[in-house]
Amino acid sequence: MELNNLYGLINRGVQKYNHLPAMVHKSKGQWARISWDELKTKVHQIAQGLIELGLNKSNTVCLLSNTRVEWSMIDLGILADGGITVPIYPSSVASQCEFIINDSEARFIFVENEEQLKKVLEIRARTPNLIKIITITEGIPGSNLVLTLE
Repeated sequence: MELNNLYGLINRGVQKYNHLPAMVHKSKGQWARISWDELKTKVHQIAQGLIELGLNKSNTVCLLSNTRVEWSMIDLGILADGGITVPIYPSSVASQCEFIINDSEARFIFVENEEQLKKVLEIRARTPNLIKIITITEGIPGSNLVLTLE
């Protein structure tokens, strides 16, 4: 089995450890498990979706979110495509987000919720490289700029 890329590593996890959870997280007060198969599927969906949106190798993707299970999956999806993840602290103000987005020349940004989305929409006109905003939990109906992870 080839372990020369991220997919090879995840596939090894599926083959060797699928009886064990790949990730465990709390959801609505209960512990939830994500199998290696589920992880592989989610990472592939995120990676494929980014490619369809136009992500190329070495493109940067910002991630404006608290630590959560989706953060890890998104990060793995970006890395699987050869992209570069640029985390932004959710406590950052809009001007700090603007600097990081522009300095990294990010083409995409994942935002956790409406609060983070508002920051990015506030600075959108001053972030020329940014082509899509993807929300992890909430979207804006009818917007071509904002997509939802699901």
